[in-house]
Amino acid sequence: MLLILLALVPTCQQCHPQIAASFQHVSMSQTFGRVDAQPVIEDFTQSEFFDGYRVTQRNGHIFQQRGAFELEATHIVGSGKHARTYLHQSANGELVELPLSWYSQEKRWALSPGIAGFTRTIDAGCLFCHNAYPAGVRGEFAARPVWREDLPSGIDCQRCHGQGVDHTRSTIVNPKRLSPKLQMDICLQCHLQTTSAKLPHALRRFGRDTFSYRPGEPLDAYILQFDREQDDRFEVNSAGYRLLQSACLLRNGGKLLCTTCHNPHSPQTVSSKTCLGCHSPHGESENCIGCHMPKRRTQDAVHVSLTDHRIARRPFEKANPAPQKPLHFYEAYELPPLDRALYLGLALVTDAADIPQGVRLLRNAIAKKPNAPVEARAGLARALAQQGRNPEALEQCEIALASHPELATVRAECAKVLENMGRTAAALEEYRRALKDSPDLPSAALGIARSTTDASEADASYRVAARSLPARAEALTNLGNLLTTQGEPAAARNALEEALAIDPTLAEAENNLGRAIAAAGDLRGALPHLERALLLKPDYVEARLNRARVLQALKK
Repeated sequence: MLLILLALVPTCQQCHPQIAASFQHVSMSQTFGRVDAQPVIEDFTQSEFFDGYRVTQRNGHIFQQRGAFELEATHIVGSGKHARTYLHQSANGELVELPLSWYSQEKRWALSPGIAGFTRTIDAGCLFCHNAYPAGVRGEFAARPVWREDLPSGIDCQRCHGQGVDHTRSTIVNPKRLSPKLQMDICLQCHLQTTSAKLPHALRRFGRDTFSYRPGEPLDAYILQFDREQDDRFEVNSAGYRLLQSACLLRNGGKLLCTTCHNPHSPQTVSSKTCLGCHSPHGESENCIGCHMPKRRTQDAVHVSLTDHRIARRPFEKANPAPQKPLHFYEAYELPPLDRALYLGLALVTDAADIPQGVRLLRNAIAKKPNAPVEARAGLARALAQQGRNPEALEQCEIALASHPELATVRAECAKVLENMGRTAAALEEYRRALKDSPDLPSAALGIARSTTDASEADASYRVAARSLPARAEALTNLGNLLTTQGEPAAARNALEEALAIDPTLAEAENNLGRAIAAAGDLRGALPHLERALLLKPDYVEARLNRARVLQALKK
């Protein structure tokens, strides 16, 4: 992976002081940063929200908590113009999203979009659009997303002008000298998200790292976008997608660009005068933007209102409802037929849009292309395992690992296939090797704990998995069950209560907590947890059996 010089703005400032000073006030420069470096804009008197989640401020530090469990907010995503979301960076370098965000327009706390709990990992793909190029990033196909070094603070000059380490190699890009399409591609690297719903909306080209895009190269050389038309969907990151549907852009031969209205170096307010360069005024207000690009509430973040960049001919005109189409390429990319099948097949299985069709495309293409990229082969193995076709999944796993034995995450997934086939000893060996190659890999640690017959190894493995915040609730749930079996119900209860504070939807944790409380002799105290487990998961046979045992013991 390329290691990029950090903190480039001060370097650029030596020759471009006015632009650098102005850019510090642009929202792009404020998209990411440490909490202690950001001004306080929140109201901390609004401390309680939804099912016990709280935000508190103590000694200049911000914490989010549920029950006795809390995490400190270490980083902020978002400039605060519309919203700010909070992240926690753990000791092992992981970033997780915290459950409450501050919505500046409504001046209130509310749930972060699409999240409840403390388990959502912030991966390299998230940071690609919210930060400068990090140094020493792990978080690609072969590894978990962790950051050992200090992270940059916001988008910097390099994201639009290219790597600036050495001017003599002509690495600096002046976007004005590029074709209109390549100029737009610089903006669309982050602002062409066809949807935030599961599709997926895009796949990087095989072999490309997250931060490998460079201004001046065609965007489709780095990433391929997918689409599935929906009825006039309007989302937080839909500006580019909506703008590209506008007649003003489609009919003007490249004259309308993002930079026609937005100066990336200045926080200037967009004016309707821009429209009058092509259109005659009508009416008295000349408020072109207010009528033809109105602010709307977004569908994926309901507490935010943004400008709709689909320029409508008539005020508040909605797009004609498009017929529902299956997942397809957003553009007519020039791809060889086999590559087209590989990318589309991988897209179909990645977010389970159509696993059977995706498997068919991947199998047929890989059969004709034995040297198929490991991303496609691993995706096929994962999809086959989801279909319960474990022997076929194992075959793909073995081929993938033969050429890429360093892929610890793939090795752990293959071990799970062996486990599903009942080959526990072979699975345990693969889990141990994966954990040796990646010592904090939670899927490998959980696999060891499930497969081993050594209680001490299981205990240690659950504790390794618990170091990963996204896996912590599951690890503590299983550790609590193990501790109950070993005659330690008090320690089990502590682990299980923390698991439920992290993820209150875990039926397994509620069941195991009920079991631990019952083991400590409090049968009546166990019942509410077993009943909640059944509310969360009505077909949970083990919880129903445990509840029956408690009721029987209570002579009910």
